Amino acid sequence: STLNPYLVSPADLFGIIEGEGEIIIIASDKVVDLVKDHIGVIPKKEITNLAVVSIQFEAGFYQTARVLSTLLSTLAIYKVEVYDILPISSEISFIIDKNHMEQAIAALSLYTKNEKNINFKK
Repeated sequence: STLNPYLVSPADLFGIIEGEGEIIIIASDKVVDLVKDHIGVIPKKEITNLAVVSIQFEAGFYQTARVLSTLLSTLAIYKVEVYDILPISSEISFIIDKNHMEQAIAALSLYTKNEKNINFKK
């Protein structure tokens, strides 16, 4: 079934990850209840107060695994708790606790200063 686009805009749904035993839906606070009502299942877990930071890659950049490993290490050094990772071919997004946003920005900014093919998206 489809969510009503007049009630839930694409900007309110950041990511949907489907695994064998569960579905993770990353949505803005304002549409969480609409999404839960639409699905009709009580969530196993809800995590609130999250934010997203993303790194974008230039076209033709294919070192995603190396970059992901390095970025996770950098975020760990800054004590940023990462709840989820959404990698696509041109971008990696990290779902983090909102309270760790400043540390995440500092960590990712530090990393991207030294890389030519990567842009940090706040």
